[in-house]
Amino acid sequence: MKIKKIILYVIVAILGVLLLNLIATAQIKASECGYYLDTDGLVLWHAFGGVFAFLFGVLLEWRTVVKLLKKEIRLGFSWLHICAIVILIISLIPPSIIIIYIGIRFPFTHGAGGFSLIAGALAHSSVVQKILSVVAGSFIIKGLSQKKIYIAE
Repeated sequence: MKIKKIILYVIVAILGVLLLNLIATAQIKASECGYYLDTDGLVLWHAFGGVFAFLFGVLLEWRTVVKLLKKEIRLGFSWLHICAIVILIISLIPPSIIIIYIGIRFPFTHGAGGFSLIAGALAHSSVVQKILSVVAGSFIIKGLSQKKIYIAE
């Protein structure tokens, strides 16, 4: 029985390392596209990196995923899923698009205030957006064990 646990931990670790490498590769490709002003490639690679980071967040909650696969948890919808979806959508918007539509905003630590509290961090770092993707992935899985809401039909 212990060998099964060890194998499961090894699989989770290998998947984690693989996802981290995919996130890094997507970041490198996005940087290359930015250097050559290839906006389509930049958006595409940023989205890939966000999806890989989202999957890493799901992997952080691997025990719940295993319970889901064993059908110990029923699929449902909770308020945490709504928050996760909003966070994921925000995280998939590339910084260049945020700068184009919102303008250059500096993080509040550089003397900016108000709306820059949110937009400043998003406009200057895709790392912040990758972190948000990880959080969204974790929230999606955590939402499976939360109290469910039912939407009237």
